[in-house]
Amino acid sequence: EERFAALEFSRSFTSKHFRRVLDVVEARYGGPLAIEDLAAAAGLSSAHFSRVFKEVTGDTPYQFVMDYRVEQAKRLLADREKPLIDVALACGFADQPHFTRVFKQLAGRTPKEWRATG
Repeated sequence: EERFAALEFSRSFTSKHFRRVLDVVEARYGGPLAIEDLAAAAGLSSAHFSRVFKEVTGDTPYQFVMDYRVEQAKRLLADREKPLIDVALACGFADQPHFTRVFKQLAGRTPKEWRATG
């Protein structure tokens, strides 16, 4: 939530639009989540939503969702008994290789390395 405080919203994408999108991401990050779903939450067309979302946040909606999923995975990795595949699936990744690839790209370490040092 802190990192969103500095966002500069516009008339075409307000803090209310963002809050509705964030609510959807928070509620559904563990399953399939399409750009169309996020755009519908904001009440915008997919193309317009994607454009204004990137203008405001600096990330594409896809990047934003992946970042959110990785942040949630970091919390789940604190439970050292939870298998990595369970963390991956709980955070909306289709499989462990995809989870590991995205996690390493965003966190700089693999989930296994993160768990070992965290």
